Amino acid sequence: MSRFIGTKSTNKRAHVKHHNLSSLYFLLTPILLSSFIYLDATKQALAACDATGRIANGSTVTCENSSGVETHTIGTGRGNDNVTVKVEGPNGISVGNSNAISLGNNANITIDGATVENNATNSPGNYGTGANVIEVNSNSTINIDPGSVVRANGTENNGEAINVHGYGNTINISSFATVESKNGAAIWFQDLETSATEKNTINNSGLITRGNGTGNVIGTSAKTGAGIVFNNRTGGRVEGDLLFAGGDDDLIFDAGSVVTGNINGGGGTNTLTLNGGANSSDELKGALKNFQSLTKKGDGTWTVSGPLQGFDTVLVEDGVLALTGNNAGFSGSVTVDANGELQARAQSLPTKASGQNANNVTNNGLLHFVNDTLADGSLDNGTYVGQITGTGSVLKTGAGTVS
Repeated sequence: MSRFIGTKSTNKRAHVKHHNLSSLYFLLTPILLSSFIYLDATKQALAACDATGRIANGSTVTCENSSGVETHTIGTGRGNDNVTVKVEGPNGISVGNSNAISLGNNANITIDGATVENNATNSPGNYGTGANVIEVNSNSTINIDPGSVVRANGTENNGEAINVHGYGNTINISSFATVESKNGAAIWFQDLETSATEKNTINNSGLITRGNGTGNVIGTSAKTGAGIVFNNRTGGRVEGDLLFAGGDDDLIFDAGSVVTGNINGGGGTNTLTLNGGANSSDELKGALKNFQSLTKKGDGTWTVSGPLQGFDTVLVEDGVLALTGNNAGFSGSVTVDANGELQARAQSLPTKASGQNANNVTNNGLLHFVNDTLADGSLDNGTYVGQITGTGSVLKTGAGTVS
């Protein structure tokens, strides 16, 4: 625009001298007004980080480093839709007995190297489900970037660090990022609205933790709905139990990921996939319950030392799956493919009811019985009464006996 004014001045210099000041005013007025209109429209698309109350739907809010730590809630919850929020570090948002970020549908939230936290004691929050630090409804994306922390510091046990109330949401937690709750779950799916097809998703490469690492750290409320997809990526660590309710849940754990607690798939048809990598060795120590299938994929080893309960099928496609727990409640079947190896104590393989104890293990790869010496020095002697079929090999190692 400045070039336009300059060009007009150069071409009309001699002519302008003949206009009086009022004529010159009217000549420039349309140009100046168009500049003001453009600038004002730009301001309308943005909202200040320290804005309180309702933010206009469709707005973008940026909390920059220079703005300091914000101490007010951003957003008003349900109905505050299509809002984008970016919180840039090292400053962030720190509130008391309230939500930090509370939005509706189609929200896009990015925490970029900042800390977003609250210190709630007894607040219902904007959704009436507790003073969650970050909360949205449906079809929203929450990005917790490297160096970021989302933390619920207070004593309120139903105010989570992140709570999504609807469906079709995605939570991305990057490496060196933390989602933490001191007294409640770190992430909760409230499921006030459900969908038969749109699942909620967590992609975790960081740390999800609850207090001292015990109790439910991730969970859901609904008895219906499409379910949850939880990808625990390499480097991802979850400290606490996972408790799911209804819906068909899919859990995928990559090599180099950790879950310290018990995992309960709840209702629905639920799957657990363990992905290995070259020379990887990982372990699930907690109890695994209410999953219909367990699949081991890729190279490397996954050891399941906790008990299996409620599994219909276990499939070893590639690499090694080691079962070392007390699996008295495991009455399903195991299939070992040609590139797979199942390592197990005799006591850890599935058994079925009397008269139905057939086709327990279909071994087309390697079935490796490992009964050795126990921690107290005694021999780990075992007996297996299930049927083993297939074209694979059977190997026994260790000092204990198998009969």
